Amino acid sequence: MHGKTSRKHPLIKWLLVLLIGLPVVHYAGRVFVVDRFGISGVSMAPTLTAGQKVWVNKLLMGPRIYTKFDFSGGDLKCVRLPGMRKLRVGDVAVFNCPYGQEGDSIAFRINYVYCKRCWGVPGDTVLIVDGRLVGSWNIQNRFWHEHRADELVDILASIVPEKVSVRAGNFAGEEERWTLRDFGPIVVPKRGMTVALDSTVLRRYGQVIDWERRCAGSASEEVAGSTYTFRQDWYFFVGDNFLNSWDSRHFGFVPADFVVGIVPNK
Repeated sequence: MHGKTSRKHPLIKWLLVLLIGLPVVHYAGRVFVVDRFGISGVSMAPTLTAGQKVWVNKLLMGPRIYTKFDFSGGDLKCVRLPGMRKLRVGDVAVFNCPYGQEGDSIAFRINYVYCKRCWGVPGDTVLIVDGRLVGSWNIQNRFWHEHRADELVDILASIVPEKVSVRAGNFAGEEERWTLRDFGPIVVPKRGMTVALDSTVLRRYGQVIDWERRCAGSASEEVAGSTYTFRQDWYFFVGDNFLNSWDSRHFGFVPADFVVGIVPNK
């Protein structure tokens, strides 16, 4: 009897370890390695369609670790662990929507995410002419331009009527007469980049500056000086369904900390 009881103890211990360990491993994998998201709209068609599931690689950019778990105020406090590479133009990424319920200022919502293609990385000048990305002059990785440019032109020629002139969003102000197919030029904010605080800069980057100052705890203070130096990196995203996508042409730039990860091979 004693022998049988002693032999059962290791088995029970292993079962307990599995019952406790498997959920921990599963959760850690979703936080640090890879997570799965569902596509709910048509903005990435034909590349991704509604109902399709995508795997998001968090190791490429590095996983985010939240340092504050109260998101009720729309704030985000996190650190990003080192990754394998930075987000590139042409990458499809999943990111948190940069605007809250009111839509008038940048706010973080943990369970509200978009999936779009990156059209501008920090420091790039984004210029869309006749539905084509023609201005991204600081990009070192040219894979998107060299291997996908002709494909993109063919897709746009089939879905974008020649005379369509749908207004883009007004994140840059009413004075910018930009459309969904003719947009920019506009520089994507980059950490360390300094701009003069004139009326054009305040129209285009006012909400970006407001968010960075809120993150730094200086939102209640007056903006000092005639220049501003950006504290974070930002990105510009566009959906593949060019005329039916709510993206950076409407709501503006996305903070680097909002990017969840990269959808590989898209």
